[in-house]
Amino acid sequence: MQELNPEAKWSNFNSDNDVKELKALLKKISDRYGMSYFEILKRIEEKDSIPATAFTRELSPLESVVRYLKEKRLYKIKKIALLLGRSEKTIWQAYNSSKKKVTDFKFEPTEYLVDVSVLSNRRFSILELVVSYLKENYKLSYHEIANLLQRNDRTVWTVYNRAIKKRENES
Repeated sequence: MQELNPEAKWSNFNSDNDVKELKALLKKISDRYGMSYFEILKRIEEKDSIPATAFTRELSPLESVVRYLKEKRLYKIKKIALLLGRSEKTIWQAYNSSKKKVTDFKFEPTEYLVDVSVLSNRRFSILELVVSYLKENYKLSYHEIANLLQRNDRTVWTVYNRAIKKRENES
């Protein structure tokens, strides 16, 4: 069987009905949300994640996660509750509490993102999960993690070692 050259394989791409429908849908989404096609596709591919800099000294780790997902990702309370494996009431309470503590929720852009899926393990605190994720996935030092999370170096060390002991006790 003869293989098609690369150009022949794509020759009918733009006339394909599925491609035309996809382009129309992308245009509709672009108009609705004011995003470029590239931004839309990037958002579709992106995992549910939180920048490490979204954690602040003023908010608890749960409040930071909920506030980010609610205000920056525009997730509903129900979706956040499902993602984090917590009740809607807990999420609603964390969100309202965070709004009372911090009126202007800001954070610096960072390359260090925490995958939301790891935060649903209820045997560990949110802080234990975040610190462990940053330490093990990005190989950051305790000091680097402490700076990102606006915590003390010793606190980060203690939290990470507590998480390790919990994991060892599970085995």
